Amino acid sequence: MNHYLSLFLTSERIKVSEVFNGLIYGIRKIPLMGKYLGDKYYFYDFKQIMHTFIPIFSIIWQIIKSFLSFIFVIAVSGVWVKLIGDIGSDLGISILSSFPKSGKELLFTCLPFVVYIAFNLLGNNILDNGYKFNDLSKNFNYYPKDLAMIFTFFEPFLCFIGRSLAFCIVSLLLAGINPVYTFLYSLGLYFFIINMTAFWTRINGDRKEEFIKNPFVKIILVLFFVFLISFLTLLIRVDIKVLSFGFLLLNLFGIYFSISFLKNFRAYDNMIEKAVNSYSEQMRKAENTNKNLVELKDKDIRVNKKINVEGFEYLNRLFFLRHRRILYKPTLIMTGIFILVGFGCFWILSRLKVSSDEVYKILIYAIPIISYILFKQDKILIAFYKNCDSSLLYYGFYREDKKLLKMFWLRFRAIFKIMLIPIIAMTLIYMFFFLKFIDGDIVNFILPIVYIILNGIFFTVLPLFQYYLFQPFDKEGNQKSILVVLMNLGIYYMFIFAFPSLMVYLGEIKFMLAMSVFIFLFALLASFLIYKFSPKTFKIKN
Repeated sequence: MNHYLSLFLTSERIKVSEVFNGLIYGIRKIPLMGKYLGDKYYFYDFKQIMHTFIPIFSIIWQIIKSFLSFIFVIAVSGVWVKLIGDIGSDLGISILSSFPKSGKELLFTCLPFVVYIAFNLLGNNILDNGYKFNDLSKNFNYYPKDLAMIFTFFEPFLCFIGRSLAFCIVSLLLAGINPVYTFLYSLGLYFFIINMTAFWTRINGDRKEEFIKNPFVKIILVLFFVFLISFLTLLIRVDIKVLSFGFLLLNLFGIYFSISFLKNFRAYDNMIEKAVNSYSEQMRKAENTNKNLVELKDKDIRVNKKINVEGFEYLNRLFFLRHRRILYKPTLIMTGIFILVGFGCFWILSRLKVSSDEVYKILIYAIPIISYILFKQDKILIAFYKNCDSSLLYYGFYREDKKLLKMFWLRFRAIFKIMLIPIIAMTLIYMFFFLKFIDGDIVNFILPIVYIILNGIFFTVLPLFQYYLFQPFDKEGNQKSILVVLMNLGIYYMFIFAFPSLMVYLGEIKFMLAMSVFIFLFALLASFLIYKFSPKTFKIKN
């Protein structure tokens, strides 16, 4: 056991060091801050302290993650339950309308707790950690059984420590739930994760490929289980005492067989190899996809249309003419799917008795989510770099402030023309819903349209802002900027989760006004920062 514990602590040192080095690298790349650090490495002593007290830092980091994830689960569960409850009240469905309306009531239904069960139903800590196994086995000579024991027992135990504190403290403060019950449930969840690992290891042990290989199928199944189990939990109203003791006893019964199976299992090398190969295959597919993502064909390069402009305008016009297939086709496909789904929802709602306020609330709630799906441009930056700027950045004139600002606005207008396709589609669908279901004044009608347009502007400015200020690509066109990755992750959570939740908290009108002001100020600030700093930041990176 001491052998596995020592290896686990070493893996934690590696993980913490990678995160720490990534943060320092990101700080050094911030235009306003990085240059003041110079060439000296100021953080060596602090890093040595972290290595010495790695168990403490690992536990602290896990506690922070556990608290944030549990609060996030409570918030998302609350928004979802509130929407269902409001719709149930309007439709006169007593079961739905009796759903909890406060965070305290929500915790007493046990919904935030059972979500963790749903997310771990398909979990296998051996097969699901191929990317970690790949690094530890190749670079640090970890043996297959060592990896299996670490990620089956020690990694979940670290999560158990942080999760138990989060469950106990948050539940006690919000709902006054006895910490004993939440601790017992967290312990049952720890055993459940081990049981699921043993179960799926048994299922996949003799197979050449995973039982559920496609990651998208796995995501869909997980989401299905989340909604199914959470809905059943709300209907049954399980008591926290029954859940904690029952769940713990059930998994205690299975843990003996799981540990016995995992202890005597002899094919860990095959399982680890399977996990690493699966990860490597996904990386190869992703690499090939990125290479072919913006590759131009001969028919793309041949432009028959006459271009009657010169200089940067000619360069920009030629670029977008050659990239019509790459940039317009995905936008048209996604917009077409959205229109079909929109009219399907319109048909369903037209056959239900729903109030004007509820339809309006649902529409405003959905706008940021739909905007992210339709407006987010994933190909445009790599196309700019690989097929245009990578050869021009060597010339000083191309990086002058006024010329960069001119290219920024030329590209802004060209990208916004692409954005007009989903903007018009969203506006038309919204107008159909408003005219059919909503009794509102001109302000209620116009403000969402303005908000949709401003969302389009935001997702037009955002990639250009990232491109000119952080230039995320190296010479080969591989994305290397940690800041851009973190920024994209933050944007995802904001538009998919935070903004819809904020709308519920502020109300529709206040939310749209606040978001409109935010997007307008962001566009102005981005223009100023690009003019001021992009001559220094927009360059070829090693």
